[in-house]
Amino acid sequence: MDFTADLHVHLGATRSGRPVKIGASRHLTLPGVLDAAMRKGIKLLGVVDFVPDVIEEAREHLSSGVCVEAAGGGLEYKCGVTVVPGLEVEIRPQGRKPAHFVALFPGIDEASRMSQWVSARESNPDLSSQVLRATAQEASDLTFELGGTFWPAHAFTPHKGYYGSCAASYGDVFESGSHFEAIELGLSADTAMAGMLPEISSSRFVTASDCHGPETLAREFMLVSGPVSFDVVKAAARGESGAPWPVIANYGLDPRLGKYHRTACPRCGWIASGAPPAEPPCPMCGHTRLITGVKDRIATLALEQRAMPKTAPHTSPGRISCRQAAHCACREDQEERPPYVYQVPLDFLPGVGKRTRAELRREFGDESFVLHRATYAEIGRVAGERVAACIVAARAGDIDVAEGGGGQYGRVLGITRKPGMTSSS
Repeated sequence: MDFTADLHVHLGATRSGRPVKIGASRHLTLPGVLDAAMRKGIKLLGVVDFVPDVIEEAREHLSSGVCVEAAGGGLEYKCGVTVVPGLEVEIRPQGRKPAHFVALFPGIDEASRMSQWVSARESNPDLSSQVLRATAQEASDLTFELGGTFWPAHAFTPHKGYYGSCAASYGDVFESGSHFEAIELGLSADTAMAGMLPEISSSRFVTASDCHGPETLAREFMLVSGPVSFDVVKAAARGESGAPWPVIANYGLDPRLGKYHRTACPRCGWIASGAPPAEPPCPMCGHTRLITGVKDRIATLALEQRAMPKTAPHTSPGRISCRQAAHCACREDQEERPPYVYQVPLDFLPGVGKRTRAELRREFGDESFVLHRATYAEIGRVAGERVAACIVAARAGDIDVAEGGGGQYGRVLGITRKPGMTSSS
């Protein structure tokens, strides 16, 4: 069975209206994310805000029969969506900027034990993603002890991304001689970009939305093979030697559309466009404190990591090659990464407004089908030829993009090649 999974989803509020994740939509309650998942065609959700109130609500869902415990872990709801409980934790290593990490667990009991440990080390346990008075190594060790998975969230972004602003190497914060088993790419990087870093050549790449509102759920997700449960999450993120990798494809935003793709100036709005890395001062106004873009940061880290002395071999199931990244130093006998499929969400496309999105979802069932499977003619019958041309051109990569940076998303300026009336790809 193949299904879609978005493993980094936030809650904005509890059922009583109490805030959970600051900055997330109040519409993202537990029922709210289930509704958004159904509209977006997502079957497996990693919900990373299992604070005490949310845990209590989920336990009531179990006792009332709204959901059941899935055979391989997770909470299987009657609507057909399975929730994997988890937490996003913020850790500030001594002398470094903070970084976010995602921890996911097979069940409520394990998530509750982690939540209790976290609550004793945070100033406000009712809110998600508070600064944790513990080391990243301690949080990682406890997560694995509880049978969970642990990875850096939006790893390359300049705000609370591990490689983006906190550290240049795994050993800067964690015990040396190991590595991240999984890396969440975030919205401004793809497989080929991340594959430039020698240190994470053995890591598995996760694409997830980090959604803070109903519309942004599933803007990045994975197509996975296997039972809809936590077990497949664990296999996708950690794996075992010789075990098949269940991820069929990573679906993600075209990195150029990401809001931190290129270095930008917060004073005048300049966004870098040349070869990376772009460094201060700003060529337009001379400002010296730029917001480093993901593309530029990765270019810098790649040079730094290649210059590092060799360390002990990674304890991993084997190096992984990237079929899209010619610059990766991979052997032919290495495990091959799944393809990375660019997608442009409907709300990024010019002329595709709220009403049009609702009509397309009503006709085709979910947004994923519209973005990747519906034909030009099918879309045109519902939304008109102009919208159909835009969606199909974005699917093929035939779009002109203004790159994002400094907290501003990139923009689709138009299409570079109009598809034919009978085109389906």
